[in-house]
Amino acid sequence: MKIALMTLWNTTGGPSIHAELVAREWIKMGHKVTVFSNYASDFPHMWNVNGILYPHEVLVREDESFVIRNFTIPSWTSRSQFDVDPLLKADYDILVVENLELLPMRELLEVFPKIREG
Repeated sequence: MKIALMTLWNTTGGPSIHAELVAREWIKMGHKVTVFSNYASDFPHMWNVNGILYPHEVLVREDESFVIRNFTIPSWTSRSQFDVDPLLKADYDILVVENLELLPMRELLEVFPKIREG
């Protein structure tokens, strides 16, 4: 099966770690995985947790060949950008979206009918 996964990737934090564990298991099972993730420049360099700033590592490793970075995370940046072409042109049977609340929901909702047609 060809699986597309839209999520955070190769960064510190729960959502990315979860996505990586799941995707790597799919790959071991013989599935073809394509990951759509946010631009590397999109990450904040410090997290503010209850007024305390913690350093945040941008990426923990170089992206694998199956990773396509094509959107910003609206709550992390002052700009919203979502390059839908890679998502619409990629060859996959199923799209899994993780942590939708962080992703460009409005833009994704607008192109969802085209994704279903694909």
